[in-house]
Amino acid sequence: MLTAGPGRFVATANVLGATVTLDLIGARVKIAPTATGITTGVLAGGITMDDMTNQVYPAVQVGPHAVVAADCSALTKPAGCGCIAGSNGQTYLSLFDGDITGTSKDCMISVMEVEQNSLIMSLLAPDVTINGQPALSVG
Repeated sequence: MLTAGPGRFVATANVLGATVTLDLIGARVKIAPTATGITTGVLAGGITMDDMTNQVYPAVQVGPHAVVAADCSALTKPAGCGCIAGSNGQTYLSLFDGDITGTSKDCMISVMEVEQNSLIMSLLAPDVTINGQPALSVG
């Protein structure tokens, strides 16, 4: 059994099809290596709000943006954006496009639309303070 922490831990994750590198603070690791690999373990820590802004939100934008480009053929026509009915691209646009107060639908998903999306704001809000920094707990 290996137990380590608290400290910093760099982890790579896939977020909606985009790879993001996270620098977890207050990280704790507990793993049980075997002769053939690691079969059980726990990794926990916090993602700072700086990393959310500079790493996570841009990654959340990249994956859906690529899906929209593939599923929607009229990205200059905001009425429907040429999306295939029921497609993931249509779903992503309905969730994110024009979600910011005062902006209109433009068949694109911006990082700001992701960051200020009410669902994302509630799911990814800071819920712990580590070393005086607000952070989103992960584990």
